[in-house]
Amino acid sequence: MAQIIRNPAWNETAPSRTKRTPKQKKGLIYLALAGGGVGALGFEIGGLCALERILNPSGSGHKPMLNDLLTGCQGVSAGSIVSSLLSVGFSPHTIRDVMLEQSTAFPSLTRNALGTQPAAYLSLVEQFAKGLLRTVFAVVNGLVRLDLPMIWPFGQIKRPPKLSKDKGEYSYLQMLAKMIKLGALEQASVNNFIHNLLDTLEGGLYSSQGIGEYIREVIQGYTDYTDSFKSLKKELFIYGAELNTSQVRVFGTHGEHLAYDLIDAPISKCVEVSCAIPAFFKPVYLSQTDKYYVDGGVIKSLHLQNLIDRINYVRPSQQVPAMILTFFPFVPPVYPAGKDYAQLSVLELLSFSLKMTYLEKFQTALRSYRHEEENNIYIQIFKPSRHSRTARTHPLQDISKEHIAQLNYEGEVSVYRTFLNDYERLLKMFKNLGVDIAPREEISLLLKTCRSYYGLATPTLEDVETDSSLPDLLIKKPKSQRKTKRATA
Repeated sequence: MAQIIRNPAWNETAPSRTKRTPKQKKGLIYLALAGGGVGALGFEIGGLCALERILNPSGSGHKPMLNDLLTGCQGVSAGSIVSSLLSVGFSPHTIRDVMLEQSTAFPSLTRNALGTQPAAYLSLVEQFAKGLLRTVFAVVNGLVRLDLPMIWPFGQIKRPPKLSKDKGEYSYLQMLAKMIKLGALEQASVNNFIHNLLDTLEGGLYSSQGIGEYIREVIQGYTDYTDSFKSLKKELFIYGAELNTSQVRVFGTHGEHLAYDLIDAPISKCVEVSCAIPAFFKPVYLSQTDKYYVDGGVIKSLHLQNLIDRINYVRPSQQVPAMILTFFPFVPPVYPAGKDYAQLSVLELLSFSLKMTYLEKFQTALRSYRHEEENNIYIQIFKPSRHSRTARTHPLQDISKEHIAQLNYEGEVSVYRTFLNDYERLLKMFKNLGVDIAPREEISLLLKTCRSYYGLATPTLEDVETDSSLPDLLIKKPKSQRKTKRATA
């Protein structure tokens, strides 16, 4: 079990070292969360916790709330779960503590709670039986359709002209063996069985209905909001891909900048739509439009253009600054040297391929957004290391609380490192938005202590060499190495 170790640097109620005067926000700040299954959930929530500590408008003496700064947020797939929870008032720290089972603010974020695990078992048994029956039928059909000769009860039979290359004769057993070889074995091959099994899968292995029911339960039972976009105080956008038209569909609080009118669909149903990863989850039918939908990440991983259009629509002029904070967990992993990639599981290889595709699409999109800084719109990206546990986690992987703590940790490290490596530029950008950020020394301290905060084991030098997400400040080199270094100097 991941043990939370309280550290003075992480105490939300600790007195402030420096008094900060709250400043009114001048610019617009939007949050864009991509998908990626359980890996994305852990990484993004950890990163948001780091942002909540760095972007504290009231000083560390006040409980930090990232929601106070955000104009709105959007999410795709797993990102829609996090963005919807943020939009109904839950802070990243609360969501993280629920994931680590350190809080009962709302039901636990587990696969059983989301309702995907039982459906998988029932679906697999049902589909396996269908695939087996289809193969048996193919075997029988293959035998029946053979051009069988007249089989006499005694003696020898003549070989059918279609099968003969000479004028010899076959015994009864030889003919039966020939029939089985041509009819049964051809249809009962392993490849044929796998094809029949996959061809009978209807929609997908899972149903995302449990995810929608979970979001509805949380909103209606643990908040003052209703399961409707109209009840939200912050802007929220969720994305799905419409199968009937192969178009992106945006569900949200505001749609004046869109080419179509928003429909009055429940938030929970839209999250269910956005999480329907093709092949893994069945397509979702939406009665309000009479159409079927799948995960919005099929077409785009983040849908930044919608936020850019929204920013340009709501701000009075380009003199008003705006920032889009994006979390992009779709990073393909790098395994240790000598790793046999052919030994990866089918899900791992599929996840690897999807991440490569999404990363390339995202990088192409970013190149087209470079000119947006001229329009006073800044896009800040947070990504995991390719050596991290986040990169090696596939969307439907079963994970423990220790694994979740590791994902949360890697999200925090990504944010802290980004701010430390580009501190002056980010300080200027957020100051332009009217937001203070923590001093560099405080961010360094948070980076140094966050691993012990999650109760994770102290990494070794070998871990640091193979995982660039680990903070160097945590590692002290052996005395022998330090002496050698001084001697060399």
